[in-house]
Amino acid sequence: MITKITIDGIASFKQKQSLETDKKVNLIYGLNGTGKTTISNYLQDLYSQDFSNCSIQNFDPDNQKILVYNQNFIQKVFYDDDTQKGIFTLGEDNKEAKQNIKQAELEIANLNLQNRNLSFDLQNKDTKITENKNKSQEKIWKIKSQYTGGDRVFDEAGFLEGLKGDKDKLFNHVLSLELSEPQRDINQIKRELQELGDGAEQRVELASIESKLFSNIENNSIFGKQIIGNDNSSISGLIKKLGNQDWIKQGIDNYVNLEDRENCPFCQKETLDSNLVKEIESYFDDSYQECIKEITNIKTSYQELKNTLSLESQQRNFFTKEQGLELKNLHNGFVQILDKNLGSINNKLNNPSKPVETLSSTEQIIKLNDFIATINTEIDPFNIKLDNRKETIKGLENEFWQIQRKKYDQTISNYIATEENLRAEQEQIQGQIDAIDEEIKKQKKIISTNQSKVSNVEKTIEKINSHLLDFGISDFKIVLHNKEEKTYKLQRGNDSKNIFKTLSEGEKTVVSFLYFVELCIGEETQSEVKDKIVVIDDPISSLSHIYVFNVAELLKEHFIGKNAKFLQCFVLTHNLYFFNELISQTKGNSKHIKLFRISKNENSQISEIESNEVQNDYQSYWLIIKNKNENNKFMVANAMRNIIEYFFGFMEKQQDLKNIFKKPELSANNYKAFKRYINRESHSDLTNISDFKDFDLNKFKEAFKKVFEETKYEDHYKKMIS
Repeated sequence: MITKITIDGIASFKQKQSLETDKKVNLIYGLNGTGKTTISNYLQDLYSQDFSNCSIQNFDPDNQKILVYNQNFIQKVFYDDDTQKGIFTLGEDNKEAKQNIKQAELEIANLNLQNRNLSFDLQNKDTKITENKNKSQEKIWKIKSQYTGGDRVFDEAGFLEGLKGDKDKLFNHVLSLELSEPQRDINQIKRELQELGDGAEQRVELASIESKLFSNIENNSIFGKQIIGNDNSSISGLIKKLGNQDWIKQGIDNYVNLEDRENCPFCQKETLDSNLVKEIESYFDDSYQECIKEITNIKTSYQELKNTLSLESQQRNFFTKEQGLELKNLHNGFVQILDKNLGSINNKLNNPSKPVETLSSTEQIIKLNDFIATINTEIDPFNIKLDNRKETIKGLENEFWQIQRKKYDQTISNYIATEENLRAEQEQIQGQIDAIDEEIKKQKKIISTNQSKVSNVEKTIEKINSHLLDFGISDFKIVLHNKEEKTYKLQRGNDSKNIFKTLSEGEKTVVSFLYFVELCIGEETQSEVKDKIVVIDDPISSLSHIYVFNVAELLKEHFIGKNAKFLQCFVLTHNLYFFNELISQTKGNSKHIKLFRISKNENSQISEIESNEVQNDYQSYWLIIKNKNENNKFMVANAMRNIIEYFFGFMEKQQDLKNIFKKPELSANNYKAFKRYINRESHSDLTNISDFKDFDLNKFKEAFKKVFEETKYEDHYKKMIS
């Protein structure tokens, strides 16, 4: 059974449209020009290049056939050839063969019912398989949510590249991973990834401290030396006696050497005369000054060495963070020694004559260097990873997914187990279906064998002619043309030459449709046994409204009723009255029916509708005329023609309509285009009005109104147009 028809890129279907159904009977309504015939033409010729962009689902050409009634069918069967193929119908003789056929048909019906139930079970398993996958996908999708939100370290490293935008891809990726035991947790992976950075990081190594640089200063003998002045100075004895050398030196530096030193406040003379100053300065000779300079230089060097020791620069390196406290303690201990030694050096500078002691930093440096060596041992592997950054990150990515596979192992295991169980159940069901299909083939073989014993083409003639009489047609009939070739021909009296072309449009529709009905009921060959899908496109075209009911009854009896033997049926029509009639004919069979509407603006569109959405076609045409937003003037003109044909045909006032166009009010040149269009004989469609290329829609509206006014139906016009 057809479940989906897709039309694309042909005629008015400029964009893809699909009709989806799971029903046996499908009724489709659409105004002329909306695309109904495009659908029937496609179903009639599935493999035509014209329909290369179109598709159909669940049609089995080996066991099914599509029979289509449309203008192409009429052209091929009745216009292109004066004779028609015979249709094999079961005769009354050979009761045993007929009984065998009937029994086989009942068996096939029962087998088909079993198959439908099994197919439903199969579909149910498919649904469960999809649900199982969707449920598992949602759980796995948490990986994307977790690592592409606030915490994006792994995302920025490209670990989810190509996976974060597609649930199916992410799920299949995790599903494809082999389960293994992770060696590290996600935080360790994340930390190492952060340590590797964006590729700008340099190799890392913490420098050790050269202890000799510090010990050479700390062990300098000058710190224990008494630095004194010149013994030959005349005042050296006095300075030694007083023991105030350093005090005198400070006085010289801070007072005597000042350019603006003050006079004595009492005698207003210089406190120190020049001779005394010279004697004092001679005491602090060059030897003394060299020693002071050496100590000053030592202090500067020691301070510079201290300044090179930056704890901050060491701690900036991530390798020292976990051991930061120990590093800080060792560093602070070392700095404290240096600060004390700098204090001692300052004391020596202030009191050169007094020896000072400095502390040794060697032991503290050894401790600090040992600790740095330990850290550098840990840094070496990182430097190796940094040298091979691309391979390292790939390894981290593998570890990341290894962790995710482990984390979601229960989800994956449950998914696989459920999937395998459902697939196994599907295989079992499919095996049953295959076995039933084989049995159906056997039963069809029985039917084919017995059909050849009892079927003939004469029975079809009787049935078609009987239906013609039901339609009130008696001046022509269908007869057997050639018994050997099993062909038919139309005959009027004794004349059987080109009869079809002499028939009225309505008669052509009736006889061609009756032939099609029998073609569907019977077989084109005695051995053919295929399920039939029937497509009927506008079977009431050009028919008087009094025949609509007859056609609807035929459709109900053979195609859309609950006892119809066909696999599936599609009926397309432009006539809402007929559409409503078909709906009413299927009241007891509504669960097997779907309704559709085809509409057209720039592009034809197919939509499913409910029965309560359907209104009378006559009202529909009036709505088109009343719609001020309707920009397609050809559609409006076509609606006017349909209203006039429908109304005056229903009122049986066709003669009044012909006479009205003879009146001066509608004979004016302004209304000639309207008159020509309304009087065209072929059934209403957009092609006719399009022949005019351009016309004045306002003049059409004026003439349309005058038709009702001049025939005394102005009240009806006002009611419908309001």
